[in-house]
Amino acid sequence: MFFLLGILVAEAEGWSTLPGNTTISGISSGADFAVQFHIAFSASISGVGVFAGQPFLCAVTRFPREQLINHTDPSVPICVGCPPNTTLVYDHCKNHPQNVEVTMLADAAAKLVASGDIDDTANLHNDQIYLYRGTKDPCYVAGSLAQTLLFYSLFVERLNGNIAYEDTIPSLHALPTDNGFGSTCGTDDHHNDSYIENCGYSGARGVLQQMYGTLQPPVPKATGLLTQINQTKFFGAEGGAGMADVGYVYVPTQCAAAGAPKCRLHIFHHGCGGPGPNGFFINAVHHGGFNELADSNDIVMLYPAMSSWGSTHQTNAGCWDAYGQTGPDYATKRGVQMGNVKRMIDAVSAGKIEI
Repeated sequence: MFFLLGILVAEAEGWSTLPGNTTISGISSGADFAVQFHIAFSASISGVGVFAGQPFLCAVTRFPREQLINHTDPSVPICVGCPPNTTLVYDHCKNHPQNVEVTMLADAAAKLVASGDIDDTANLHNDQIYLYRGTKDPCYVAGSLAQTLLFYSLFVERLNGNIAYEDTIPSLHALPTDNGFGSTCGTDDHHNDSYIENCGYSGARGVLQQMYGTLQPPVPKATGLLTQINQTKFFGAEGGAGMADVGYVYVPTQCAAAGAPKCRLHIFHHGCGGPGPNGFFINAVHHGGFNELADSNDIVMLYPAMSSWGSTHQTNAGCWDAYGQTGPDYATKRGVQMGNVKRMIDAVSAGKIEI
């Protein structure tokens, strides 16, 4: 059925979120995707949270000191600057950050701005940036997230605290919580690939506070509307490109109440290990700590989802595309997954979703 959130307010009133208050975050492949979405749609996204993520276009860009391999790896089908029949080592930016030159990535972004494939990077100047890497993270080695910091530093005003960098929590490659849910912080006991660790630190609070300023404490239990959203209705002509049939949206009660003020919107992208009965996505939706803060701070939460698809290890694991596996436009406004998520955001912002 078609569900107009404005009906919950009053038939004469539409429900919508505050313009200029839409922010995005993600972890791992979801963080990579959040970065490229923020850069591509900077006219409508005002901040990004990066739980272990690489700079824009890094995964497909050859740097001068880069090691090359024969072009037989479908995990990296695109390489900018590679000789014919060669490509990059998968995850080169995560594992060899010393080779990354962020000025090359900024130059590549400028070309995409000139062609109209992404929004003007001047929009980034006053945006809010939150960066997180656990000190025991084996996936994004020490120095990798610092390159994302350096990339954003080329565009974002830093004197007013617009960039927060948290690298003191002893977690592995995980979303940290302080609500008692998750594996013991910094231990290798991730059950069912949940990748959430109980660290006495709330990553959700860290990112939302950077996005929106001082927050009210989270409610003990979220009591708003958590419901599935039919993602297929937002797929373009090229389909879902691995996106799941359903995601989730969380709407605090006061955001859909009669005469309610407009609320803010935050989008969180899970990492590899998409929807499943006990997987990363479901646990992040229910236990990541976002909904309880959303309740007390007038924030609508959108949780897009990937599924297992394709023929590579990454697509089978339900990763978001930051490697060009969905085509050469993957990181631009024309990217398949990018366009699908943008249509979801526009619909939720206007209070119109299909469930």
